[in-house]
Amino acid sequence: QYTALNMLSLSEENIELEARTGFGKSKVLIPLWLFLKSRKENAAMMVLPPSLFLAQHTHLKNILGKAYDQIILPIQFDRTKANDEKYLIRLLARIKDARKNQKVILTTINSLHGMTGLKLVESLTAGVEE
Repeated sequence: QYTALNMLSLSEENIELEARTGFGKSKVLIPLWLFLKSRKENAAMMVLPPSLFLAQHTHLKNILGKAYDQIILPIQFDRTKANDEKYLIRLLARIKDARKNQKVILTTINSLHGMTGLKLVESLTAGVEE
């Protein structure tokens, strides 16, 4: 685990890590890597399936929250509010705060897709007058 954590921590590139079942990826390695990554300038984010969201949130709060006083910021993007400017401003403020204050963002793949889609729309419509 120590060697794997060093490999993850030293590189800013995309990393592939294959480890056997029981290695401690979800319970040890990923939480420690998130903590270390949150100490750098980029936001640390964990994206997972909705079915694992609550369990992982609880686990991260127990491991990182208690041991390192690390704040875990759960973000669930609500697609029904994608046109609500106040909702989007609050969401962006939460993400900026997480980056500034070294919080770990926890979200689902569906939420990430929704937020990524917003960024794409913003990019495509930049400079377009109504």
